[in-house]
Amino acid sequence: MFEIAFCNKLLSSKFTRNQIITAATIITVIGYMLFMSVGYILPKSIILLNIIGFLIFFSQGAFNMTMIVMLNNTIEYDEVRFHERHDSIISAVRFFATKLASAVDQAVVALILIISNIYAISQKISGLEIKAGIGELTSENVIVQADKFIQTADAGQRFILRLGIVAVPVISIGAAYILIKRKYIIDERKYEELVEEIKSTNKK
Repeated sequence: MFEIAFCNKLLSSKFTRNQIITAATIITVIGYMLFMSVGYILPKSIILLNIIGFLIFFSQGAFNMTMIVMLNNTIEYDEVRFHERHDSIISAVRFFATKLASAVDQAVVALILIISNIYAISQKISGLEIKAGIGELTSENVIVQADKFIQTADAGQRFILRLGIVAVPVISIGAAYILIKRKYIIDERKYEELVEEIKSTNKK
């Protein structure tokens, strides 16, 4: 996360937040499309998957970090409109959104596993991890048995699982991008105007 924050700060010095958000969205979507095509169009390769994973998580990280900055900038916008600073409220909203996203994430994962008929397999693997945690199984045994469970999933189940893994993030980040483009008005220039307006108001 620190590396992403550092890179995001570096990018912010050269590009606008709108450009970063746009690029991050495009790279994320491309990354997921590449991930979807591995084994079908692209060859199966651990190196290729690692590269794709890096693209996806780095671009998503840049998107999220920029979103945090954009959310914080609404504090000044709020102050100009209502003549009060609501830092704590904005922080609470961000905290609530994070918790809500985590809960939704768990629900979506469970739903995808159920739809793909892999939920039972995932529960068996979870059982192995629990046994490993209490010392009933070694990590090697867990890997071997988990691999056997995974092999019971047919090609159709694996395809549905991968489709769910790809479709949900792509739709989510696409919806977020559209919402930002249509509703968010605080670009760098607007933010500077807000700060100047606050300064001039405080001097009076």
